[in-house]
Amino acid sequence: MLKESLLKLQERVYKSSVSCGRKPEDIRIVAVSKTVNHEKIKEAFELDIRDFGENRLQDAIPKINSMKDYDINWHFIGNMQSRKTRTILNSFGYLHSIDSLKLIKAIDEFLSVNTDLNPFSFIQLNISREETKHGFTSNELIKNLDTILSMKRFKIKGLMTIAPYTDDDKIIRYCFRELKVLTVKLEHYGLHDLKLSMGMSNDFEIAIQEGTDFLRIGTALFA
Repeated sequence: MLKESLLKLQERVYKSSVSCGRKPEDIRIVAVSKTVNHEKIKEAFELDIRDFGENRLQDAIPKINSMKDYDINWHFIGNMQSRKTRTILNSFGYLHSIDSLKLIKAIDEFLSVNTDLNPFSFIQLNISREETKHGFTSNELIKNLDTILSMKRFKIKGLMTIAPYTDDDKIIRYCFRELKVLTVKLEHYGLHDLKLSMGMSNDFEIAIQEGTDFLRIGTALFA
């Protein structure tokens, strides 16, 4: 079942990429494994999946500990709390949901002591301005950019957003396009080659067309 789902997903990624002139191999699939156990993750690993996303520490840590011998890139995609910075940074190499200046300061402080760690950090943007979603608005990020760029160890590597859950492709496309536009604006502040994390099981084809680099896929793989 998982193999069939992966093949279907890869075919859709291929078609979407080619249709907009992109290379399929430039799109990284992060398998959102929050609903499955470590045995299913091992099965996915055997199918050459190397990126896995988790959003709950209490569920993720046992999986990570049981698979220390596997060459896996662990992505934290859930809401991050400052008090759990230590555990998250010691367990995950990719952080997709950095959503506040307070959190950025906590991460920078921890990294200043733990200089061997160098996480791939995405700033979360609430492009849709939904009250139920976390993240900076574009204006808030730019307003705080000087402070963020002055951090000793924290470095912005990418931007992440979650589109509204809707059947209206125009709304989804606008959300993803605005995140891409923001990367262009940030080039004026010396931030180049920022990666984009956007697109999930219900909207990843639009995300590919709008320039995403990382897809966070759960249902399309593990349902």
